Amino acid sequence: RAPPLAPAPREDAQGGGEGRTAAPVSTTALPAAASGPRPFTPPVRHAAKRITTYFDSNAAEGSECIGAAELAEFSEAQAQRFSASRFRPPPSHRVPGTDFVVDCFGRQRIGCHYFLTHFHSDHYGGLTSSFDEGFVYCTDITARCVHAVLGVRIPYLRIIDAGDAVAVAGVRVTAVDANHCPGAVMFIFTLGSGKRYLHCGDFRYTPRMMDHPELRLHFHTVFLDTTYCDPRYTFCTQSDAIEQALEFIEAQLRVEPKTLFLFGTYSIGKERVFLGAAKHFGWKVYADARKRRLLSLLGLE
Repeated sequence: RAPPLAPAPREDAQGGGEGRTAAPVSTTALPAAASGPRPFTPPVRHAAKRITTYFDSNAAEGSECIGAAELAEFSEAQAQRFSASRFRPPPSHRVPGTDFVVDCFGRQRIGCHYFLTHFHSDHYGGLTSSFDEGFVYCTDITARCVHAVLGVRIPYLRIIDAGDAVAVAGVRVTAVDANHCPGAVMFIFTLGSGKRYLHCGDFRYTPRMMDHPELRLHFHTVFLDTTYCDPRYTFCTQSDAIEQALEFIEAQLRVEPKTLFLFGTYSIGKERVFLGAAKHFGWKVYADARKRRLLSLLGLE
């Protein structure tokens, strides 16, 4: 098994990496991809971890190989289903030249290989416990949530963690940290023809992402979420945003020391904000049963 590629480091308190010039990288310098992603094994118990565990720049340990026979077992039958289906996923969710589908589970029988960038409902919508159309490829954190919350069965989950480069149906698939929420990644697909495609999912760009060697290569197509792709949207770094939240809380406490602070969050994501406040002020965090369950899946409870 080849060692995993190093993921892009997180932005530091100053945003990090501004003004850097990325040197060109040759594809011949890239490590070989592992034979395939590893099967998902749900953890029996989650040890308590700091929230920074899921935002550090440490590379994943890599992945074991999925057997060729196991993959072939699905390939022929699923290809027949794919060909017979009248429905096709929209172009923005497909990888050209493959039967790969990214963040699209609206209907069944649309492919053999499904890639899920992260566990937010606008990306996993349509994925249910009845899924049996192939494999869902995602990070270990995302797989925990997909299995525990949506009920997707373990045999259909395959792990590609940030920093992994694996082979799936003859295509090199690289997962890159998306700097979005725990378990979120971008997927790079390198076909045998040499064409390369980048599916960004949801990500928060920082210039240090360009330290990742595969992000400094030419892409035939980039599938980009353009929600905030407008000059009028200018955001500070995550660490600056957290610092501003702490300053706001401190100002409010001077006015009313018994203020109750409420933090609105997605299913997962924004843990940095409320756990950062709890750590800074020495507070405890209240969460309802559903939120506590999700935090336990992340190993944060």
